[in-house]
Amino acid sequence: AAAAEAAAAAEREAFGASAMRERLARQRVELQSERRRAEAEIEAAAEARLAEARQDARLARQEACAAREEGERLEAAARAEAARCRAAEAARDACQGERAAAAA
Repeated sequence: AAAAEAAAAAEREAFGASAMRERLARQRVELQSERRRAEAEIEAAAEARLAEARQDARLARQEACAAREEGERLEAAARAEAARCRAAEAARDACQGERAAAAA
């Protein structure tokens, strides 16, 4: 009787250990699946941030190019205005020279 009880207890213990191993194996699979999902989410978020940073850099380059072109356009306009002023001064000087010659 005692041997039968001990055998039954050992069987229950073995069954309990087996059930615990199965439960731990399921938990391990669930945790691995959760880890893979979390890694995929992190990777997707990093990819999105990278794409956003690339777009920001592209826009910054476009803005810098537009600003440079605007600066060049303004410099050209300033040079043209300076040339017009010099031409007007030269014309005035020529007129004064003609008047002085006519008066003499």
